[in-house]
Amino acid sequence: MDNYTKISIGLFGDSYMLNQIRLIIKQFPSFDPFYFECHAENIKDSLLHSDASLEVALLFDYDSFLKVNDLDFSFPVHFLYPSASSLYRILYMNANILDAVDVLSVDSLSEPLIKNLLKETAFLGELKMASSTSATNEPLIHQHMVNIDGFNYPMVLTASKRTFFGLTETPKNFIYPTDQDMIVALERALLSTETRRKKEHQAVVGSIRLQKGEPQLLEKLANLVDGHLVKAHNNYFVLTSKRGIFERVTQGYKYLPLISGNEDAVIHMGIGFHASHKQAGAYSKIALEHALAFKKSACYVVREDQSVFGPIAFGSPATYHTIVTNADAIKEAKQVGMTAVHMDRLKAFLSRKESVHFTANDFANVSDITLRSAHRILLKWQDAQLVEIAGQEKTSFRGRPKVIYMFKERTN
Repeated sequence: MDNYTKISIGLFGDSYMLNQIRLIIKQFPSFDPFYFECHAENIKDSLLHSDASLEVALLFDYDSFLKVNDLDFSFPVHFLYPSASSLYRILYMNANILDAVDVLSVDSLSEPLIKNLLKETAFLGELKMASSTSATNEPLIHQHMVNIDGFNYPMVLTASKRTFFGLTETPKNFIYPTDQDMIVALERALLSTETRRKKEHQAVVGSIRLQKGEPQLLEKLANLVDGHLVKAHNNYFVLTSKRGIFERVTQGYKYLPLISGNEDAVIHMGIGFHASHKQAGAYSKIALEHALAFKKSACYVVREDQSVFGPIAFGSPATYHTIVTNADAIKEAKQVGMTAVHMDRLKAFLSRKESVHFTANDFANVSDITLRSAHRILLKWQDAQLVEIAGQEKTSFRGRPKVIYMFKERTN
């Protein structure tokens, strides 16, 4: 996808959190991430000297958010705060809290939420809350110390790193955000951007092949996305809707209601996004060609910049450029009797893995073909100087080692 169509997001935090979110943000192909390693003491300088083209920023700790909350920025600034799942993880990893601790002093989470959680986990101790809007950590540390005073087995749970390190002689645990917390924060950041709001009312056109199943399933899907469904001919349907509601219903392209996991239906769906209904319809037909490469249900999306995204609801989706403008891929594929869709999909798979190496098994799984066919095609690609053998991988069981392939670099 070309960078000008992406939303630039600044991610500000320590190295641990930046490494964690690098994996999560791959689920958000609309973002073009910029990473800034920093902490509360230098967050102001990091934000003020960050790239002026940022459209949104996400901070990874509450201390940093308090430091910059009084500043004015040309873009929205969000804070990644922990949720109940973060507390569940702490209690799961520290089972002794439930048995030995007689008081919990907690900050950064809502009291009703914590009470319900502790009730479910049969915690018999006392719960006390601590909070502060001060940009310094002393008031919050003082509140925690007052809360645990007089108890024999106290425990402090905090989402403030400065408070965590400031409590030098007190039993404590740091509340790290979970992957789900990061996903929610990125979704909030995405919805707050001007680019996203402009795309809210883009036209959505879906080209659908109902290979197996009842048409009522598609009618229910159309109702969910507040769209209109028309049967064009035989098993071919056309769906129209708006981009905003389509993205919300599919949870940001992660789930396709009524179709994901439905073994009684085989539905191939191509979705096109564009300001023009005509162009969205053309893109939906391109997306359908990608979906038809699967034997089971599949859905692909072609967006306004002609980038392909999918498959929806089948693992972590890949993003790559549509073959319409990829002349080299078309030429290479035709030379060996292979569709460019499969070649693009393999290259997208390698990009997602951040690797240049693949096996015949990888190729077979990505292309939804048999292992025998994958070996046959790879031999043709070797003859055509498209791929080369990079090495071998020994297996733990008897048999020949796996051959490792890589695409050959082009030379002018």
